Amino acid sequence: MQQGVLYIVNNNSVILEECLHSLASLRKHSPGVQACLITNTELPYSVKKQFDHFILKNEKIHPLKAKVKWMMDSPFDTTLFLDADTEIRKDIRELFSAKETFAFAFDNLCDWKSQPPVFIAQESTDINTGLVLYKKNEESNSILQAWFKVVELEDESRMKPGHFCDQVHFNLSIFSQLKEKGISFKILDNKIYNVRPWCWNSLKSTGEWNAIRIAHAHHLNHGLFQKIKMKWKDIFK
Repeated sequence: MQQGVLYIVNNNSVILEECLHSLASLRKHSPGVQACLITNTELPYSVKKQFDHFILKNEKIHPLKAKVKWMMDSPFDTTLFLDADTEIRKDIRELFSAKETFAFAFDNLCDWKSQPPVFIAQESTDINTGLVLYKKNEESNSILQAWFKVVELEDESRMKPGHFCDQVHFNLSIFSQLKEKGISFKILDNKIYNVRPWCWNSLKSTGEWNAIRIAHAHHLNHGLFQKIKMKWKDIFK
């Protein structure tokens, strides 16, 4: 049975750079795990050859719709979909031994009205869809199809991360279907997998920072100098 990590990039060079950083971290910490890139952008051979599988799509589609639609085209029997802005920090091969059809991690509970968001608790009741582990079978296909059906109807003019996006629709109408249909799923520890930046200070204060296996945040591909530069730019803008 084939298993591997799936990345989806929709005509965005910044996201592609983050994806290649995530791929490099996968190769470093989980050697032997295959990786697939699905994109609608023709890329140089030097980029394509870094992936075990490269699938080129000839369609223009909103990135948050493409994500769900193209997840159904994974070449793997067991797929770990990861958002491009992720970084593997330890071996993640154990994830593929999960017996459940799906595996997810909860998002953090935050005050989203504040900018930046204020961390409240480690777990909310919402799944963060930046990490989705799924097996290729009739159950997963039915869920992915149902998910795309509701996402496809969304008004693209108001779609953006956190607002009327794939994750919002998953939590509003799809997650409950897993329970109703008796489809098995596993909730991963969000202090270890798909760890979002809102909880990082909390994990550092409790000594749990070094347990992270998959971090999930933009700019993880930036070096220290770039991060300092961006921080000062934010302060004085």
